[in-house]
Amino acid sequence: MVTGVHERMLYVALEVHDEHPLFEAPGSNFLEPSTFGDRVWLGFEDREGVQQQVFLAATAPGAVSARRIESGEYGRRTARIEPRIRGVWRPTADGYRVEARVPLSMIGKGFGVLIDDRDARAAAPR
Repeated sequence: MVTGVHERMLYVALEVHDEHPLFEAPGSNFLEPSTFGDRVWLGFEDREGVQQQVFLAATAPGAVSARRIESGEYGRRTARIEPRIRGVWRPTADGYRVEARVPLSMIGKGFGVLIDDRDARAAAPR
């Protein structure tokens, strides 16, 4: 589904204060922990009552698409782009700013944000 011109959106703006902002490794596999940088997770319940989670991660400043982790055949996991959720990732003097838009039609009850802060690749989140 492509978002329509007149679809109502939830706009999210996050100002993250981080002494060691870390981008994902360029050309990274978004499921390989050794390539992980800082991530922003969005969680919500969809209109059918199913819990949904997507994350925003950037390899450089600029536009980002949300990704959803899905399990496929034989338990193989993939990080598929969720094209309805778009955003931008910008560095700031003391961290970074993430802005995203989420179609309200995707959201049922609840909405939450988790900042996955990492100071080095392959390090555990803080």
